[in-house]
Amino acid sequence: MAYNIGDSSLEFGSNLEYAAIHQFGGASDMIPRLAAIPARPFLGLSERDEKEVIEIMSAFVL
Repeated sequence: MAYNIGDSSLEFGSNLEYAAIHQFGGASDMIPRLAAIPARPFLGLSERDEKEVIEIMSAFVL
């Protein structure tokens, strides 16, 4: 994982070359021909995660 913290932001991702195909999936016409895989997102927040982050941050700020 890679991240960048700013004064009012947080960016996170991956610097691994195969990370994008796992996040978004691939098609059989992509090179190499073994790229036909479903998306397996690992970055981002689910709705439940997002609500939990908001609750934690609200308790911290208030």
